[in-house]
Amino acid sequence: MTLELRKSFGNIELLKVNGDPSGISATIGSLAKNSQNGKVYRNIGGSSWSLVTSGNEGSPGEVGSQGYSGTSGHQGFEGLIGPQGSYGESGYQGHQGLQGEQGYQGSNGSQGVIGSLGFTGNAGAQGSSGPGGVSALILLGSDYKNSAGQYVDFSSLNGDVDRIYVIKQRLMKVSSGTHITYRISPNGVSTNFTSQYVIPYYLAGVAAMAVGSAANNDYHSTAGEDTVQVTMTIYAEKSTRRFILMEIQRYAASLYAHSYYAFVWNETSTNLTSIRLSASTATGFAVGTETHLYKLVV
Repeated sequence: MTLELRKSFGNIELLKVNGDPSGISATIGSLAKNSQNGKVYRNIGGSSWSLVTSGNEGSPGEVGSQGYSGTSGHQGFEGLIGPQGSYGESGYQGHQGLQGEQGYQGSNGSQGVIGSLGFTGNAGAQGSSGPGGVSALILLGSDYKNSAGQYVDFSSLNGDVDRIYVIKQRLMKVSSGTHITYRISPNGVSTNFTSQYVIPYYLAGVAAMAVGSAANNDYHSTAGEDTVQVTMTIYAEKSTRRFILMEIQRYAASLYAHSYYAFVWNETSTNLTSIRLSASTATGFAVGTETHLYKLVV
């Protein structure tokens, strides 16, 4: 017996042999056809086969009466569906047609008639006056000395508009025995000043400063106190007299002194646009000295 052809269809096989397929291994359910006699066999496990149909034909004889129709044979197994073919390549996209011409814009409609102005209503009653306003200090600039210097400058001021400035300054100790004088110069000038001593107050061992000893716009003279705190109120608007009021607190050797002074700047025609604070030595404003300029808003 020879295996002439063998094809697989999923879980079954179809074989073509020239004899009994016994001994040929195949999956259960596979079919084998004998090419010599037309017999069909079905695999029942391993290499065991069972005859399904017989293919032998008898020799011709006399024609007998028609026999009874035989029962229908078993329907063959449905063949497996073959794999789906791959999609063909997409065709090239055609060129886009030309854009049609834009239609003409329609004419504008006529403007509607403006209605007449309505009557103005009567003014409402005026409300009662509220409580008194609150004043505030608005910070305009600050100067911190990370290294000793001689000047503190503030510019771009408008005294006629701002009217009142307040300067707060803390002078740090330079060195014991070093005499330093501090001066205020509005618009950078030191002329037309009149100093007026107002209220000095001092404790034993801490003398009050002799204002005007060097110039009428000197605001402090020190031989090296531990800390000095200065508050200046500057009435900057042009008037008959421009006052600069000073409050100075000094600490030296655990003693405390508190003094008040007033300057008059006799300049009535020039707007105050800058303020310079200066020391009489190049390192008079020691490290840690800080100065803040505010405007008073009422």
